[in-house]
Amino acid sequence: MDPSRQMHVDINSCFASIEQLSNPLLQGKPVAVAAYKSEWGVILAASREAKKLGIGTGTRVGEAKKICPEIVILEPDTPKYRFIHRQLKKILVRYSPRVVAKSIDEFAINFKRVEGNLISTAKEIKKEIAVEIGPWLTVSIGIGPNRFLAKTASNMQKPDGLVEINSNNFENIYKKLDLIKLNGINWRTALRLQLSGIENTWDFYSATRQKLKSIFCSVLGEYWYWRLRGVEIDGKKEEAEKSYSNIYSLKKRAKNRAELLSVIYQLALKSGNKLRRKKRMATGVALWLLLSNGNWNKVGRAKTGMVNGWEIYREAIKLLPTEIKGEVKRVTVYIFDLKPAVWIQDDLFGKRGKFIKLTKTADLINDKFGAGTIIPGTLMEKIKIPDFIGFGQTR
Repeated sequence: MDPSRQMHVDINSCFASIEQLSNPLLQGKPVAVAAYKSEWGVILAASREAKKLGIGTGTRVGEAKKICPEIVILEPDTPKYRFIHRQLKKILVRYSPRVVAKSIDEFAINFKRVEGNLISTAKEIKKEIAVEIGPWLTVSIGIGPNRFLAKTASNMQKPDGLVEINSNNFENIYKKLDLIKLNGINWRTALRLQLSGIENTWDFYSATRQKLKSIFCSVLGEYWYWRLRGVEIDGKKEEAEKSYSNIYSLKKRAKNRAELLSVIYQLALKSGNKLRRKKRMATGVALWLLLSNGNWNKVGRAKTGMVNGWEIYREAIKLLPTEIKGEVKRVTVYIFDLKPAVWIQDDLFGKRGKFIKLTKTADLINDKFGAGTIIPGTLMEKIKIPDFIGFGQTR
């Protein structure tokens, strides 16, 4: 294996820990952040104290209260979480300019061409977090020769962990590590591997390239072969994203078209913001509705490349039926056929060019003050959905 030059930083119990950090009265108490406080709300993050009781991500609020009647349930405060995310990133970039936010609570850091012992660096990072952000917020840090093993190491010791996987210890670690503990291996894949005689991570590592390609029936088998050997597969050249989607589960089921407009707009806005950040445009849009009596979806195409949320919203509502047959439980806005954004020629009298400049300004305001600060006037009377941070997202 190559020397360890990759680091993965993971905030422990992120949302719940930030709430405890900002309110000392909550420290030491079971706390959970849930999408909604209602009985059927789903917990997004649980504090260490709550986790010890068996309450975790995905637990229903009602179930959590049965386990621990005194648990404090809070709804998400996304501006607060983004602020801490930015504060942590400011600390990390002092040690390496190559810091990538993998989600709101995870960072991958490349230390190639940066001198220094990474164990010592990790300890310094932990100290700076305690001083500059607060000692209540802890992180688990993993170190390895590639991104995958660094992330795997970060999951091995929580909370406040520090683990390195390297050429000296990987055999001992692999022999004890369950397949399901590997990022990217779910129970179905683990079962498929076990049926092929691969019981643990050491067996996985020991399998030949041919065997893994046969099990996965694709080049994925070869990727796993090299990934487990510390070769950089995930960060070398990440596959270009071909689509983005944003999903929202309604607190109160919608029964008509008008009730969905604000939801669709804000989901489109999130997709548009990502297009702008990634400097891409999309020509395909799809709208999916999860109904009380089944599913509904429709796919459309824009005549010109969509570059912002306003344009995505305009195309998405063209797909929305006049009459909704059933109660809507969940809405998904999906954009696809992504391409690098090219200079878009102004249409007659330059109207579109001016519109794009205007929406860029609106995007910046929404980024700073929260999604939905500036919205089309036709939506002012409609519902406003909370500003949630999706799993695996940074904003």
